[in-house]
Amino acid sequence: MVSHKEVAREFAKGRTARGSRMYSKWVGENPSSRLVIYSFGPHFPLALKINGYPPQYLVNKDGYSSSTSKHKHYVRSHLSEDEVIECDTQTIQRAINNPDEPIVVNNVQWSDDIPEILSMLRSACKSQGLKRFPMKKFSDQVRDLMIMEKI
Repeated sequence: MVSHKEVAREFAKGRTARGSRMYSKWVGENPSSRLVIYSFGPHFPLALKINGYPPQYLVNKDGYSSSTSKHKHYVRSHLSEDEVIECDTQTIQRAINNPDEPIVVNNVQWSDDIPEILSMLRSACKSQGLKRFPMKKFSDQVRDLMIMEKI
């Protein structure tokens, strides 16, 4: 057995390792196998590596315990921000159990990028031949969601 920090380091390098309460392993059948790192067991996946270049990681944003929070910190310290897609436990479990299905992350990022996203949507609609883009409708819905998020 190795330290939890070492388990996280090996996971980020694409290798398996086992600590006392944290471990990583390959799940699924080749070529659909994916590397997963767990805290305390299969009920709480910390992160899932999505093969590709550059690699992406589904990282669990849910809380569980103070020990698991430390484990999450160890994992995040070895990944760059542009490799990380935060999501919930259920999304990671679905990706583990259904490796051949597309991964759908139901996660809204609240940021200053919303006007840019709306602009991209407008461009996409225009490229599909739509003459009008309901900017006010989308802007109002985004504003309402942001207000609900703050409550």
